[in-house]
Amino acid sequence: MANNNPLLSVILLAYRQEAFVQEAVKGLFAQTYSPLEIILSDDSSPDGTFAIMAKLAEAYKGPHRVRLNQTRSNVGLCAHVNEASSLAQGALILTAAGDDISTPERVQKTFEAWEASNRTATSIWGEIIEIDEEGTILGGPARSEKAPFTHFPANPLEFVNRRNPKVFGASHAFSPRLMKEFGPLAPTAVMEDFTLGFRSSLIGALVRINEPIVKYRRHQNNLSGGTLSGCAVDNASFEAVTRLQRKECNQFRGLFSALLLDVQTAAERRLVSASAAQELRVALSRQLEYVETKERCLDASGFAALKLAYRIFRLGAGWKAAFVPNVPRLLPPAIHKRSVIFANKLRRLYEPASPSFKAGA
Repeated sequence: MANNNPLLSVILLAYRQEAFVQEAVKGLFAQTYSPLEIILSDDSSPDGTFAIMAKLAEAYKGPHRVRLNQTRSNVGLCAHVNEASSLAQGALILTAAGDDISTPERVQKTFEAWEASNRTATSIWGEIIEIDEEGTILGGPARSEKAPFTHFPANPLEFVNRRNPKVFGASHAFSPRLMKEFGPLAPTAVMEDFTLGFRSSLIGALVRINEPIVKYRRHQNNLSGGTLSGCAVDNASFEAVTRLQRKECNQFRGLFSALLLDVQTAAERRLVSASAAQELRVALSRQLEYVETKERCLDASGFAALKLAYRIFRLGAGWKAAFVPNVPRLLPPAIHKRSVIFANKLRRLYEPASPSFKAGA
């Protein structure tokens, strides 16, 4: 039976996920919403990911429109989002990962959230249920809300300073307007959910669905998520932790640089006022200074590390998380292991569950 619903699109972004992609695709095929366009896109995986997607697409006989895409070479997440979303024709574009499983009502719930915003929302996401590699449930949603949806007004400064609200890419849907107004995502942006959420905070509205709509798979090859489980107890592991933190700093440097370009675009197109754009430039420059100072702190020792840690404290941006991993470097090698155990305790007490880039006054 025909309905008057608008066409929506979901892009499944896969890379080296042959062990999980079949469940991900079948989760999209089972969607209750119609009309729906499903784009199965692979970023030139070296394994059998694309072959599995192609086989499933060929065998599909259901009501949804299914399209298959593969990049010519491995381009990375943001460029992959750009290519796949450029193929989408829907009024909203939902993103899905090749290792996660969307609930059958995910697209329908997203459409209802969009309708509840009078179709003004440019970013919509929902709660998740965490599962492991075998599909065993690890944990449910972090909150329990009575209202079906939570609406967030556009507030880019709050988004930059506190990442509030926190848009979750695994269950995200966004308006094509975000690409039309700002252009493709910069390759350095790294985190497409952060970048698209920021764009929404500049020109639109954000809505969270207060119930799980995605089973989010935790495994050692997750593209996003925390990379550090604590300080190392030997020199080799400590150096590995330092390398991971340096990589994280490089990623966030690229992210904040990309957001500065979006602010410039918003100012040039008069999507924000000149004063608001200047406030955002200052806030993002502060975040960049924090990241660069933290990176320098990772390579420092002794009094130099203490000075940099104090600078991070003055910036008001997660100074404990930056300083605690360096505690062993400040102490004699003979008590390195014991100091690391103490640093681990400090980390558990003070370090946030995810990277915090809260800017101080």
